[in-house]
Amino acid sequence: KIDIFTKEEAESIRNYFDSLLLKAKEKGHNSYAINGWHSSLANLYKIISDSRISDVMEDLIGENIICWGSHFFCKEPYSKETVSWHQDISYWPMSESKTITVWLAIDDVDETNGSMKVIPKSHLHGQINFDKSKESENNVLNQSIVNAEDYGAAPVSINLKAGQIEVHSDLLVHGSSANNSPNRRAGLTMRFVPPEVVPFNGWG
Repeated sequence: KIDIFTKEEAESIRNYFDSLLLKAKEKGHNSYAINGWHSSLANLYKIISDSRISDVMEDLIGENIICWGSHFFCKEPYSKETVSWHQDISYWPMSESKTITVWLAIDDVDETNGSMKVIPKSHLHGQINFDKSKESENNVLNQSIVNAEDYGAAPVSINLKAGQIEVHSDLLVHGSSANNSPNRRAGLTMRFVPPEVVPFNGWG
C-alpha cells in the first residue's frame, strides 16, 4: 500500500465518485458501470494523471506511460457480489503482459467490506487456465481460476485507507469476497502500460 492522496483530497474524490454513481444510477446503470469514463471527464482524468501516481508508474514502467483504462468497482453495503480468483491479463488481449493496475481506495477497505485478496508469487506462473464462473459464485466478472491457491503463497488481504493505492501486475491472481458490512467498498482501477504495448488482434 502506498499513500497518495491526503485525507481531505480523498474526501473530495469520494464526493466526486458519489456524484458519478448517482448519475449512473439515474440512467439505469449499476454500481460497476463507470468504466472508461476518464476519456471524457476532465476531473477523472485529473485524478489518474496526478503526478504522485505517475511517479510510482515511472518507477515500474519508465518515463513514457499510457493509461488505457479505468473502472470504478463499487460493492454496495451487504452486497453478495464477489470477484472470483482471476488474472487481469485473461480479460485483455494485449501484445505483451505489461499492464500495471493501480487500485485507488475511494472508501476505507478491509476484510469486513470485501477487500481485495492476492496470492503472492502467483504472477511467476505466467497466464493460468481458468473456467467460466458458476452462477453460485455471484461473480461480478465471468472467469474463475480453479485451485488458485496452488499457484502461490497463502492469500493476503489488501486493506487500505481512502486515498491509498495498491499496485499489481496483470499476472497476479487476485479476487475479493462479498461485502457483509453496512459500509460501502469503492475503488478506482487505473491500467497503465508502456507505449510498446498495443491491443492484440484488433481488440479495443
